[in-house]
Amino acid sequence: MTELFYCRYRRAICLAALLVLPLLGYGSLRAYLTNSNDIKDWMPRHIEGLDELIWFFHRFGTEEILVVSWPGCTLEDQRLEAFAHQLRQSRLTTAGQSSPRLFRQVFTGRETLSALMDGPAGLERDQALDRMQGWLVGHDGQTTCVVALVSHVGMENREQAVRAAYTVANNLGFDRDKFFVGGSTVDSVAIDAASQQYLLWMGTMSGVWGLLAAWRSLRSFRMIVIVFLTAVWAWTASLTVLFLSGTNMNAVMMMMPVLVYVLGVSGAIHLANYYLDAVRHQGVDGALRRAMRRGWLPVTLASVTTSFGLGSLMVSEVIPIRRFGLFSSIGVMIVLGVLLLLWPAAMSWWMRPADAEHAAGLQTKGRRGGGDPWWFGLCRLSSSRYGTGLLLVVLLLLPLFLLGISRIRTSTKLNDLMPPTSDLMRSYAWLQQHIGPLVPMEVVLNLGPRGEDDARELLRRIETVERLRERIDRLDHVGGTLAASTFVPALPAAGGARQIMHRRVAARRIQRQQEDFQQLGYLYLDGPQKNELWRISARLSTDEKVEYGKFLQRLDGVVAKFLEEEQETTGLQATAVVTGGVPLIYTAQKQLLEDLIRSFVTAFLLIGLVMMLITRSLIAGMVSMVPNIFPAAVVFGSLGLCGQAIDIGVMMTASAAMGIAVDDTIHFLVSFRRGLARYGCRSKAVESAYQQCASAMLQTTLICGGGLLFFAFSPFLPIERFAWFMFLLLVMALLGDLLVFPALLNTPVGRFFARHRPDPQSLAPQEAVSQASQATPLTIPWEDPVR
Repeated sequence: MTELFYCRYRRAICLAALLVLPLLGYGSLRAYLTNSNDIKDWMPRHIEGLDELIWFFHRFGTEEILVVSWPGCTLEDQRLEAFAHQLRQSRLTTAGQSSPRLFRQVFTGRETLSALMDGPAGLERDQALDRMQGWLVGHDGQTTCVVALVSHVGMENREQAVRAAYTVANNLGFDRDKFFVGGSTVDSVAIDAASQQYLLWMGTMSGVWGLLAAWRSLRSFRMIVIVFLTAVWAWTASLTVLFLSGTNMNAVMMMMPVLVYVLGVSGAIHLANYYLDAVRHQGVDGALRRAMRRGWLPVTLASVTTSFGLGSLMVSEVIPIRRFGLFSSIGVMIVLGVLLLLWPAAMSWWMRPADAEHAAGLQTKGRRGGGDPWWFGLCRLSSSRYGTGLLLVVLLLLPLFLLGISRIRTSTKLNDLMPPTSDLMRSYAWLQQHIGPLVPMEVVLNLGPRGEDDARELLRRIETVERLRERIDRLDHVGGTLAASTFVPALPAAGGARQIMHRRVAARRIQRQQEDFQQLGYLYLDGPQKNELWRISARLSTDEKVEYGKFLQRLDGVVAKFLEEEQETTGLQATAVVTGGVPLIYTAQKQLLEDLIRSFVTAFLLIGLVMMLITRSLIAGMVSMVPNIFPAAVVFGSLGLCGQAIDIGVMMTASAAMGIAVDDTIHFLVSFRRGLARYGCRSKAVESAYQQCASAMLQTTLICGGGLLFFAFSPFLPIERFAWFMFLLLVMALLGDLLVFPALLNTPVGRFFARHRPDPQSLAPQEAVSQASQATPLTIPWEDPVR
């Protein structure tokens, strides 16, 4: 009935697919145009530390900034004011609408120095420079920068805001290679650009590679076109689903459509090999029916398990990873539908019998072309005592790799997203060296309500804030701190009558600055009781050597000890909140490790359950998972032993690779069980599985791994590492399926894979065939029943 359907309606199916393809292409383009990357939006609302950060934003603002500097940008540089003036005038360019400003405030080191010296603070130059060091002035006391606070319009149009800075630089004659821009706004723009750079070239090369590999395998132009059509249809359909769902594309999800494409090519080649085998054994008549009859089950099972492997990433709390898992699993199901409907319809309509016979003949000639097939040595190895030795080595090394896995650490710093040679990281390196660090860290001190006219209490609170600021400033890796106390006069010490008089004068001057503190964003009156929230900002380095977890522990300890001492000495009842980018990055790192474990365990359990259902045996199902956990154990265990941190791109590969690698395991296992049912001999069943599947397994690994490997040229590090590690894991999985798994099947464990005992009356002649064919590879009769 299935044959009647795709044969009877083959033209309708193919024409409908071709007519819909332009619409799918349009949907794919629209999906790519939604690419947007704001790292703050990558974490779910309930993640630890995010509530505190949102609470902070509601009171003090998000303060997205651009920090701009250049060689020779000193306090005496006349270009500072010119640059700041032009940047203040930068507006959103929209036709027919009002043009709001992209920046709500722009200030320079020179302007701030003048304000501290000539304003209410009345500081000496050295005092002012000391307070500005690490956030507006470098350690040399001369190098400075321009700081622009991005408006809400600028935050919604980050690319235009960053472009405005470069436009001003160009107007003033700056060399672009010696113009450095940092800050959270440029981070998002740089990630957007890096994730899309070379995307067309990499995608094209991946597609060409898949077609070349398919040609090497199939040797038929028409069959190659059909393979390409099915893969492209699935690729564009998966992107259109993403667009229609209203979900934005992001840098992490850029690999989703590529993965769908290579899996489509891989699945189509598996079916094409079944078809050519059918032609080779019984001719063209009915070959498609026999190929679909033989191939639909392993292809369906492989797609389901791949979908489970990718879908296991949905347990992640990191939003891009969760979406990658969701839409990748949907894409795999689309691939399955295309393989079971469009592929046979296209083959039935467009594949000519003469071409099929010619391709099958070329494939047969290639297999017989001199000597044993390439896999014959692997087959002999797996069935010899060396195969048993290989299993012992794997079992002995497994505890070592598990130890390495227990030592895995994760990292979600900016260094893990962009290469050191990128403009963004070069800018950060220069700015951190000449100005100071830029990673934000915030401490908010809640000192409760205060009488509006109590100037002396205000002075005491400023002193409290300053004491805590000084302690934070002394911590390792802190490049600069900023608080309301930065903008006040030098605080007089307590003492005799003269000191008391000086303190009264200072208190009144500080009281007049209270509104300034609020406008600057370093004081907020919270709630109807007007609890005073005093903000202390610190800046940390993006250096890889900075362990944010240990730093947060030290900072929490310093703040807790300070509050305890203040309560004992002054009776101050205060609380503090530690928030900012650093706690969020640390939380993301912990979450990434938890997600890696949960997604891998979920994939293992789901795929393991499917394998148990296939084999109808608990032990056989677990044994069949060995070649699929073997790659992850080796690769991730080695990373842990070497002390290498994994990032968001590497994290996704463990479950994804397991889901893809199990495809080959299923094809090998189905062929093994068919051979075992016919011959009743595990060694011959293994050999028959090699003959049936080994070449297709190698081809699909080359197509999937090689196709993904082109994306290792991406300047966005998660994509680059995803490509490298997927390639490595797939190669390791191939070794597991062609060495470890057959060796296991040749041991007594292989008995658990027998569905039933062979008929004793039919065993003798089959054993005779087995013995007669020891020197040459086995040719399996095509008419064995599909079980």
